[in-house]
Amino acid sequence: EIAIADPNAYYTLNHEKFIQLLRNQELKKLAEVKLDKQAEIILRLFLDESKYLGRSSKFENSEILSFSQLYLKLKSLAEEFFTNEDPRLNVVKHFVESETLFKNHLDVMQKDSAEFIKKVRVDSNTGEAFYSVQ
Repeated sequence: EIAIADPNAYYTLNHEKFIQLLRNQELKKLAEVKLDKQAEIILRLFLDESKYLGRSSKFENSEILSFSQLYLKLKSLAEEFFTNEDPRLNVVKHFVESETLFKNHLDVMQKDSAEFIKKVRVDSNTGEAFYSVQ
């Protein structure tokens, strides 16, 4: 038996979530075209995990993540890729093996394409960098 939708029901579109998802998808595509596959994956670390959701006029930056937070997310993403036999595992494997290489790639993205990654601040006590996606 097929259930028929109530013709008197009202539906709403979660436009904020829709805009966020669309923006995130477009940013990742743009990063891959302008930079490389590694850049697309780094942006994914910010965007797919972002809990920030608000009015579209507030989508100027993603939430701010420290380098260590990003690195932990990268390791988790690599495990997910490994479990699902995702070919993108090869793209992130060398980053997981070398924190320095990952940091260098982040810094290159920040310098070469400030339109994507912004170094927000550096902790004066620990020297750890904090990044955001614009």
